[in-house]
Amino acid sequence: MSVGTLKLAAARYALGCPINRDLCSPALAELWLTRTPTLRDSGPAFEKAMREVGIPLPTKAEAAGTLSIYLITRIVEGSLSPREGVRRIAEEVCGWSVRLEPPAAWTASDSFRSLAHCYYDYHYWADLFEVAPELEAEIVTTDGKVRALATEVHRELCPVTVNPVWLSWNRECVARIARAIAEEHRFEDLPVLADALEEAGCTNADVLDHCREPGEHAQKCWVLELLLGSA
Repeated sequence: MSVGTLKLAAARYALGCPINRDLCSPALAELWLTRTPTLRDSGPAFEKAMREVGIPLPTKAEAAGTLSIYLITRIVEGSLSPREGVRRIAEEVCGWSVRLEPPAAWTASDSFRSLAHCYYDYHYWADLFEVAPELEAEIVTTDGKVRALATEVHRELCPVTVNPVWLSWNRECVARIARAIAEEHRFEDLPVLADALEEAGCTNADVLDHCREPGEHAQKCWVLELLLGSA
């Protein structure tokens, strides 16, 4: 299991989300004997597991940022539908609060709040769609609105400027790898791109960690688009 996956799990735990059964650690093994582990019976074991691998538990503000980046990135890249992504933002980041506000300690932008409130837009149009199927177009319009807002928020949370040195290093090695992955949809080779970027001098954690996370990419990758748009 990658460090990034454990950090995401720690963020969900800090925000009070259910424990993910995909986790595996000696300190958590006993929990899998429990059919539906709760935070009360899994909390101490989970915290012990984090200490075992040297990952500190985040504050609620840090957790909200980590989880928001994860969910919004999945919406932007197409591995999570706009409607499902907004539902999970409302549930996991905002905790189903009436105003759909994230933890007070985390400074959310107006764009993020607009994105979270699309949850109510979906419910409004879905309810009307039950009696007027022709309103399906409004749901599609909301999908487009969510994608646009997600892209905007993603730029706010993951501001990255491509250094030309990355692209020119070693006879444009980074650009060639990125182009091959994008054209052939070889997303499993993204860790190779991360290694090349690091050797070229990239130290941006958002870029490197994203490339090294397994799975998730269904249609595209924001790092590839960023690099190829600057090549």
